[in-house]
Amino acid sequence: MEEILNDWESFAQTLLPAGKTLNQAALRDDAENLLRAIALDMETTQSAAQQALKSRGGHRSLEAQTSHRHAHDRYAIGFDLDQLLAEYRAVRASVIRLWTQKIRQADYSALEEITRFNEAIDEAMTASVTRYSAIVERAKALFLAVLGHDLRTPLSAVLAAANTLLLAEDEGNRTVTAKTAALILRSSARMSQMVSDLIDFTRTRLGDGLTLDRRPLDLGVASQEAIEEIQAVYPEHTVRLARSGDLRGSWDEGRMKQALTNLIENAAQHVTSRTPITVSVSGDGEQVVLTVHNNGAPIPEPDRARIFEPLVRVAETSSPAISPHMGLGLYVVRQIVQAHGGAIDLESTESAGTAFTLRLPRQ
Repeated sequence: MEEILNDWESFAQTLLPAGKTLNQAALRDDAENLLRAIALDMETTQSAAQQALKSRGGHRSLEAQTSHRHAHDRYAIGFDLDQLLAEYRAVRASVIRLWTQKIRQADYSALEEITRFNEAIDEAMTASVTRYSAIVERAKALFLAVLGHDLRTPLSAVLAAANTLLLAEDEGNRTVTAKTAALILRSSARMSQMVSDLIDFTRTRLGDGLTLDRRPLDLGVASQEAIEEIQAVYPEHTVRLARSGDLRGSWDEGRMKQALTNLIENAAQHVTSRTPITVSVSGDGEQVVLTVHNNGAPIPEPDRARIFEPLVRVAETSSPAISPHMGLGLYVVRQIVQAHGGAIDLESTESAGTAFTLRLPRQ
């Protein structure tokens, strides 16, 4: 088992640039469960009718269920359909190579064994492709629905504010004018951020990745500027900044501010205005660690693995801590961090609150 899993992990790591930053659990995903399910299927008596049904994709065994999860998880981290199939081809080649090393003399039972294995792998591939294709189609429909719904709210606010502004000018009411202008600013900023996230989402899904303009940067100064910008959009929230150590490195300033803005906005949506949001930036050897912390409701364990997926909706999760909006902000944050060669961690408990931690190499 371990030898096969090592091969699986090594191959998965080569499929995406992002694969180099994934941990062992993410690279192996449900591989062990899938292989155990295949072994169980091979040892289960099978009639000719069952074999024929399986060949037509009509059988839904345990490995098919595991393959569904694998397809969903691989889609979430950016694998395309060809890369998903390449994993199955690689694991098939690995198992057959190890199998032939063990078989000294071919006989009927050995032939039947490898035939059953190939059937199980083919079923798992079919199940994964079917589920992956369904996820893609659903994501397309959800993408359009979310875009229409989430843009409509700030756009309606801008239109209403513009009408109010016109009436206020006629009446010479400067107080109304100032408040209305602030509303237009917030709504426009929200729409601008959504459009930026959509562009980044599309670019990463097309395989182009995020473009970076690395230059010398003090991440503490950049964090302060990003906080000042987002406070104009969320004036009711208090965002505190703590800095320590050497915070200089080579990063894309615009991208780093975008990541921090998305994290702060995510926190602001899930805490009351009386609860402060804390941003901590500290130098740690060859990396700088940036943490955004809030004391909102904890994120349940099952949802933590999905929170960086694109277009996660409240209806699909039990967690009130997952944004009811576009659902691209945290996905974009992860892409930005990975493009810089870094990693992002999430900790969330009732007592300690929720903390997103970015570990960014200086170079």
